[in-house]
Amino acid sequence: MRVVVFGASGYLGRAVGDELVGRGHDVLGVSRSARASVHLRAGGTTARCDLVTATDAELDALLGGASAAVWCLGPDDRSPLPAPVAATLDRLLVQPTVRAAAAARRAGLARFVILGSYFATFHRLHPAWDLAGRHPYIAARLAQTEGAEAAAPGLVSVLEIPFVFGAVEGAVPLWKPLLFEPLRRSPVGFAPSGGSAAVTAADVARAVSAVVEGAAPAGRYPLGVDNISYRRLAHLVLDELGRSGRPVLPLPALVVTAGAMSAGAVHRLRGRGSGLDGRHVAGDVVARRLHLDPDTCCRPLGLEPSSIEDAVRATVRAAYPERVADQEIDPGRE
Repeated sequence: MRVVVFGASGYLGRAVGDELVGRGHDVLGVSRSARASVHLRAGGTTARCDLVTATDAELDALLGGASAAVWCLGPDDRSPLPAPVAATLDRLLVQPTVRAAAAARRAGLARFVILGSYFATFHRLHPAWDLAGRHPYIAARLAQTEGAEAAAPGLVSVLEIPFVFGAVEGAVPLWKPLLFEPLRRSPVGFAPSGGSAAVTAADVARAVSAVVEGAAPAGRYPLGVDNISYRRLAHLVLDELGRSGRPVLPLPALVVTAGAMSAGAVHRLRGRGSGLDGRHVAGDVVARRLHLDPDTCCRPLGLEPSSIEDAVRATVRAAYPERVADQEIDPGRE
């Protein structure tokens, strides 16, 4: 089967491309840089295209002869974006996905898979939280799904993805600057009171394959093989960094809010903003247990509930390959 992977040079795009190649599919990996993993370069083909500005004719050409496509790109909720943020997310996330879904319908594809966000899951499960009304990123994720489903009825599946861990060849984990470095540099660790559902990159790739190969019908699928508290996550990271003796203290929601508001003020001075509103991010996200039932999430996609801890440790090692090399030379070195 010919499968087009949009965003093949990214963290999850690489994992998806490798899995599909390993399962014997003819994979075309598309990205702005035309980079891909070693496995995809060896077993598939790549193409260079800016999918934000691509014309309908370019999308049609990329999808010609394909049976399925996977959309693996879009701005991250943690990254500052040009203001107004809602308009930027519409331009970079919603409209490109909708246009690609419409192209998939024109090309006669059987399946169009979107890697989405578990924030959409919780918006659906808890409408009283009004997550989409308070956070532009979550509103954009909902608009992405609804727009793609309208553009390609019956073709679209959305995998609603939580925290992702695991080493992916050639990709630097996004967790390094966001979590690992602050914990590594601070004499004391801090962790909010909440927690998150989690998966590995390999789990996401296997779930994509299940949908691409028709093992699961079109639909919206929350993913989660395990749940982890932020406190446990901090302890695992510190332990893998050789700093297991450092305490992990509670991080009050008020402190999170103050930090988010301060960062937001700096972003505004630079003409940028966040997809998650700093006024509400503590109460809506970091102080909540955004947990899912692994059995319910795994069963439709052929996954198995499993501990995420080894994947967290592997992500830390992937973020610091030079440290791993030092340990191999001198196992007694921290």
